[in-house]
Amino acid sequence: MKNDFLTLIMTRRSIRAYRPDTVPADVLARVLEAGTYAPSAMGEQSATIVAVETKAYRDRLTKLNAAVIGKDVDPYYGAPVIVVVLGDGGKANYMADGSCVLENLMLAAHAEGLGSVWVNREREIFDSPDGKALLRAWGLPETLRGVGAIALGYAAGPAPLVKVMTKIHQSCIMSAPTTSQYAAITALRQCDDQIEMMRDEYNLSLIHISEPTRQEAI
Repeated sequence: MKNDFLTLIMTRRSIRAYRPDTVPADVLARVLEAGTYAPSAMGEQSATIVAVETKAYRDRLTKLNAAVIGKDVDPYYGAPVIVVVLGDGGKANYMADGSCVLENLMLAAHAEGLGSVWVNREREIFDSPDGKALLRAWGLPETLRGVGAIALGYAAGPAPLVKVMTKIHQSCIMSAPTTSQYAAITALRQCDDQIEMMRDEYNLSLIHISEPTRQEAI
C-alpha cells in the first residue's frame, strides 16, 4: 500500500484541459469525502467544501475569477466541476487547513482517474460583494473566506511529462547517540506508539451544488 500511495503522489499532474463529460455522482462523492479527512489545526476542521456542477454557478465563478486577473478567459480550463474550498476567517489557520483539503481532493481525484488543477483567486472572489452574494445564495455565512479551488474532470489529453529536478542532499553521519539523545528518541517512539489514527467526531462542512436551487449535504 505504501508504494501505491507514493506512486499516486508522484504521478499526479496539474491538468489544464478537460473533456465536457459529467463526473459520475459516486466518483465525485468519493473525492469530496477524501477532502473531509484532511488534517486541520487543533482538529477544528475549519474548512467548507463547495462542489459546483451547475452551469449558472460555474459561469458566475468563472466570470468573477477572470475579472480578478482582468482577462476574458476560463480560469477553470473548461472543467465540468469546480470544487471551492472556503475557510472560517475567524480561525488563525484557515488557510493551512483549507490547503490540506485541496491536496486531499487532488490526490483522490487522481486515484479516481480524474484530472485536477489548483486554481487561485478565490480569496479575492469571496472577499468581494459579488462573492458574498454567492455565499448567501448557497446558504453559507458571509464570514467565510476563499482558500482556493480545483478544476475537476476527465483530462482532454495526456498528462504533462515529469520535470526531472536534481536535488543535492547532504547526509550527516552520527556516532552512537549520547544518553540524552537516546532518551529523547525513546520518548518520541513511546509517544508515537500511543497515537491512534482517528477521525474527528465532526465532519468538515461539505456542500454539493448540483442544481441552482438545491444544496445537498454529502
